[in-house]
Amino acid sequence: NECLGRNDDGLNAFVRSMSRGVSVAGSGSGASSSLGNGGRVKLPKVELPKFSGDVQTHQAWRDSYDSLIHENESLTEVDKFNYLRSLLGGVALSAISGLAITKENYKVAIKILGDRFGQRHIVISAHMDALMKIPVVTNNDDIKKLRRVYDQVESHIRSLEALDVTSESYGCLLVPVVLNHLPDEMRLILSRKFEPKDGVWELGRLLEGFKSELEARERAG
Repeated sequence: NECLGRNDDGLNAFVRSMSRGVSVAGSGSGASSSLGNGGRVKLPKVELPKFSGDVQTHQAWRDSYDSLIHENESLTEVDKFNYLRSLLGGVALSAISGLAITKENYKVAIKILGDRFGQRHIVISAHMDALMKIPVVTNNDDIKKLRRVYDQVESHIRSLEALDVTSESYGCLLVPVVLNHLPDEMRLILSRKFEPKDGVWELGRLLEGFKSELEARERAG
């Protein structure tokens, strides 16, 4: 992660003045914000991670970047471009590496990154691809790996819902993938507890059963 406030004096100055009425310290001392009654409240230091081209994390990174830098009226376009480059890595940095740092090129760089990593259909495809590649768990007693599978599936499903893609549109395709990545005993338990409705598994019911069985094992473990 690239920690704002640690790079140089200029970056420290930016972090301290990035919003009206709030100063965020670059040191480990935290941040202070003025209150109406004259008191002070300490805020945690602000950290902005690097973005290296993972489309699944692009929106979260972009929201943070916009809040701290892109929408900061105290910064010039050239300043923003310098910060942008310092917060990119991998293919994301390569995508704009040919652009000179100018006011006009900053807008070009933002558009390139959005088109390359932020388009809805690209993000949806990345989440679906990740769901299809969840790790296989063969040991029924490996609760940590089972938990990891459940959390990954749940995370991708929630991310798809945020993109207005409901599980009803792909659930029938994902259910056999999830089942085939679980140990034989777990599949048998889920099959007994949750009969398919009209011969078709519902993803929501499958995950409810998976979560229930997993939590029972964690409590017993």
